[in-house]
Amino acid sequence: MFLVICSIPISPQGASAEEDANLIKRFDFGTTESSVMEGYTQVTPETAYTEELKYGFADSTKVTATDRSTSDPIKSDFVSAIGTSFNVDLEPGNYSIAIIAGDDTEQTNIGIKAENIQKIQDIVVAKGEFIERTFDIALVEDQLKIELTGSAPKINALVITKLPEQNAGEISSVYIAGDSTVQTYDEYWKPEAGWGQMISRFFSTDVTFENNAIGGRSTKSFINEGRLDAILREIKPNDYLLVQFGHNDATISNPDRYASVPDYKNYLKTYINGVRQRGATPILVTPVGRRDFNAQTGKFNVSFPEYVKGMKEVAQEMDVDLVDLSTLSVAYYDSIGPEGTLSVFLHTAPGIYQAFPNGSQDNTHFQEYGAIQLGRLVSGGIKDLDIPLSAYVQDIEVPSKVPSKPTGVTASGISNAGAQLNWEKEEGADIYKIYRKLSTDSEYSLIGTSTLPSFNITGMEEAQTYHVVVSAVNGKGESEYSEVVTITTKKQH
Repeated sequence: MFLVICSIPISPQGASAEEDANLIKRFDFGTTESSVMEGYTQVTPETAYTEELKYGFADSTKVTATDRSTSDPIKSDFVSAIGTSFNVDLEPGNYSIAIIAGDDTEQTNIGIKAENIQKIQDIVVAKGEFIERTFDIALVEDQLKIELTGSAPKINALVITKLPEQNAGEISSVYIAGDSTVQTYDEYWKPEAGWGQMISRFFSTDVTFENNAIGGRSTKSFINEGRLDAILREIKPNDYLLVQFGHNDATISNPDRYASVPDYKNYLKTYINGVRQRGATPILVTPVGRRDFNAQTGKFNVSFPEYVKGMKEVAQEMDVDLVDLSTLSVAYYDSIGPEGTLSVFLHTAPGIYQAFPNGSQDNTHFQEYGAIQLGRLVSGGIKDLDIPLSAYVQDIEVPSKVPSKPTGVTASGISNAGAQLNWEKEEGADIYKIYRKLSTDSEYSLIGTSTLPSFNITGMEEAQTYHVVVSAVNGKGESEYSEVVTITTKKQH
């Protein structure tokens, strides 16, 4: 979490008129006998939250206070609260929170959680020293909950300031929240990819995509780690948020991820409410299907059916647009069959990709080719919603024929073990497959795939002659091989 020295005036004399207009509350924590800083509201261990007061501790019995009797009304006194929260009623929106923490006489060890998000990591503050920190929070509910963490948490003051509302951008941005089936992967993990990594190719450049999906997350952990908070602090009117979760929510063995179906539905409502409060549009996406089929019939099963049903119920209850990727993906898998889905999911042979030296037989995650096909399905689902975003969808139809074979294949930068391969971009190709064999062999072997018309060949032996060919692949199938390129590696001196 990015922390800076507090720029929000702790002293009311330092506040500008604009800051005063946005200021919500200043709280001075201490004992009932402590002096109170001018312009601040006194908070003591006796300050229990009530609806009438609109602020206070959830359980005031867990709060203590100390006053060191110095001349500074803010830093002289503090409260310590463990196992309870300090609650303040606020309108939903984005806020800046500033704190002062420290003690003239003893060491302080404090961190701050806001809305169950660790906004300030536990930090040791030496005796006689004080820290000022600020952080931003996107509030969705109508109450801010602040918790102190650390072994000796002491807070002197708290200042809450309303942040300006975001203005609509020149073009809409589409934010994506999801798990590993959605996320964008680093080059190292090639060919693994998520559909959120590929979806932009089915939209015009008049809309931008911000893929915040990350592996291993559920509706619950994505919120608790502050990832939804980060989106809500950026999202603007006329933007969109695509939300696909369910795979990790169902992991009952992992309590950080697991969310029962009722909890899952409530978490989804937090996403929806937060986005709508900021003038943007939520779109729910049911969990994508896994490679799970009936061995006798070859027909694919619905993955996480309880969560699919729960998301659909939330969409109906809250009148939210929904792309039923569960149904769309299962229908697609059925259309190509179990064998066809091997090229969709992360099934790779040994020795081809650095991240999977022993190969992989992964029935959950996608290869680049599969991620493109799933991105096509989501885009088609958005087009069918007939909302403003639908107008930007393009090129979602599955091609009527396979691509033509790649042309202009050349090799350059030949070394004793590798070469750079380039070719002309082929219209309608989703990915390219690269094959190689020794000139004395009869059969080609796949050595990699690429979404771009280039490939860096490695792993060749020195002073050997190889034949290399390239094919183009789309949703219809694979093209013929390109003309053969002959590469003779150099001999190392």
